[in-house]
Amino acid sequence: ALSIFPVPLKEDLFLQLDNNKLGSVTVVLRNNQGHTVFTGSYDSQSFSLYSIKTSALPAGIYHLQLRGDGFEKIIRVLK
Repeated sequence: ALSIFPVPLKEDLFLQLDNNKLGSVTVVLRNNQGHTVFTGSYDSQSFSLYSIKTSALPAGIYHLQLRGDGFEKIIRVLK
């Protein structure tokens, strides 16, 4: 299970994966034009909560992509 908060985004976007067996997860945040505004790696075995600074981003629609071994998930988020 994946939790994302707060929605809509404010200063930080927090991700929480409840499955620590996923291992390393690549996190990419793109704006509505498809430009990457954040890239990172999240180790679900070491961290239960991951944060992305979004305070410098303008208001709009963003696409959060999570990719790991055998899975990919894309979620639309609003700031």
